[in-house]
Amino acid sequence: MKSTQNTAPNILTLFILGWTGILIAVLDIPLKTSIAYPAFIPFATEAPNTVDMVINQVIGPVFTLDLMPDILAYILILISITGLGKVKGYFYRQIPLIILSMGISAADKMLPFYLNGNLRFRLGYLFYFLACLAKIVALFEYSFCYTRMEECRANHRDNTVTVICLMISFFTGFIHDVLAFYQLTISSYIYYAVHLSTLCYTLYRLWSRRQYLRQTP
Repeated sequence: MKSTQNTAPNILTLFILGWTGILIAVLDIPLKTSIAYPAFIPFATEAPNTVDMVINQVIGPVFTLDLMPDILAYILILISITGLGKVKGYFYRQIPLIILSMGISAADKMLPFYLNGNLRFRLGYLFYFLACLAKIVALFEYSFCYTRMEECRANHRDNTVTVICLMISFFTGFIHDVLAFYQLTISSYIYYAVHLSTLCYTLYRLWSRRQYLRQTP
């Protein structure tokens, strides 16, 4: 069996990779491309303003990329899971959530190429929230694994505070997504700032107690 001293540097490297992936995933910087979706075909509706908001603001007329691409974030996270799963098996259980989040996010971006009219509106509405929720849940469950690694009697109180910070971070992140959907820009930015700041504070707390990231004999 390898000693803790031999495995610790590798664990810290995987920790850095994983949290780099988390930070890339939560940095939402949209970049519009020149790839246009098929022209929207209007349909009879009693809520034209809602349809306009979803079609023209949420989905948009062109394919939009994230300047900090989620695919890179998920690759880094999966690499870290592959290594850390050998130390703590519960990391492996995060793979289905990560894959599900990737699939829903991809569907959210690609569906407007294949759907139009009422279906584009309804599924665009649905998949926006599905993609946001799947991403938040996947990232929270994955990052929560690090607090489980650091849990012990000596670190229990500090670790509890770290878990609370993590919960606040991802809860405010989801509220940001909801507010952004309804074009409540200023409020969404406030929640986004809270989301990022508490997430960075959580990372600081985990890193400052990195001596507890160890392999159980």
